[in-house]
Amino acid sequence: MKVRPKVILIIIFTVLVITSLSVGVGIFITQRKLLETIRGDLRLTCEITEEHLAGTIGALKDTITFIADELRFQASGGTIRMGEIERLAEQSAERFHILGLTIFERDGAGARVLANYGGYAPPPDLECIALAWKGESHISTTQYDEAKGDLVFRVGVPMGERILVATISGIFLSRIVTNFRLWKTGNVFVTDKDGTMIGHFRDWMVLERTNYITLERIEPRTVSIRRFIEHMVQTEQGIGYYRFLGDDRVGVYTTIRGTDRWYVGIAAPVSESPVTQARVILLITGLVALGLGVLAAFIFAGQIAGPIEKTVLQNQDLAQLIDAAEAANR
Repeated sequence: MKVRPKVILIIIFTVLVITSLSVGVGIFITQRKLLETIRGDLRLTCEITEEHLAGTIGALKDTITFIADELRFQASGGTIRMGEIERLAEQSAERFHILGLTIFERDGAGARVLANYGGYAPPPDLECIALAWKGESHISTTQYDEAKGDLVFRVGVPMGERILVATISGIFLSRIVTNFRLWKTGNVFVTDKDGTMIGHFRDWMVLERTNYITLERIEPRTVSIRRFIEHMVQTEQGIGYYRFLGDDRVGVYTTIRGTDRWYVGIAAPVSESPVTQARVILLITGLVALGLGVLAAFIFAGQIAGPIEKTVLQNQDLAQLIDAAEAANR
């Protein structure tokens, strides 16, 4: 084999080894540092989102409590006028999607409806109603209203000897989280304590009360997210990875204060993360460096191989002269 091809192969092999080691070490260090940063950023984003949701839910409870106080004051002077109930409901309808207000009063061991605006029918056995009788303000998870068939939340607050139950649109939380995006397609979701979806930018998931834990038919594509949700509802907060719709995703979650252990989570495809982008950039850089190394091998191989080949030829000529001299002396 001639010297020039050998030199080219040696240079290419050296460049390949150095480039591979550099890219590998660079990816390892960069990925490790970026993952730490991303986890911290996701947790911070989740905490900020939780504060916003907790504040909104708290403001909703305060608004219903204010309406209850207004109606109780009115009731102290006589009857409660339906026009006043309607006016108070419409004042906050746009912000909190209030669909109806229902006043309950004691009726022996049970309760009966004293006034009802909106035509919705909260069942008397709701948890928020039971807690309101005990003097606590509470928001229930979504359910379908028996009278109108709409998906709704219920908020129960005490009202002196009575209680007030507000019926809120079931996509109330979805309207808050729908415009949030992390990276390109990352999104916020909200579930109740059982893992039922109660807030998502895909309204159908909320309207169908999607719950990956209780799905009757377990499909391979839902196994991963089911495990993630199962782990989520058993802990207060955390971060995990799962596969959904063909993409590997990272999810971070925490409980929402002022609720019955509801969760807010942020989910985003790993392929959109800065880690993946950094890995791609480093790989491209490595390929460019390797290409330049191969090009340099061809360019400089002649300069390196020339003197070596010349020396080899001189050695061959010298060897021939030595052989000729030895032959002449015999």
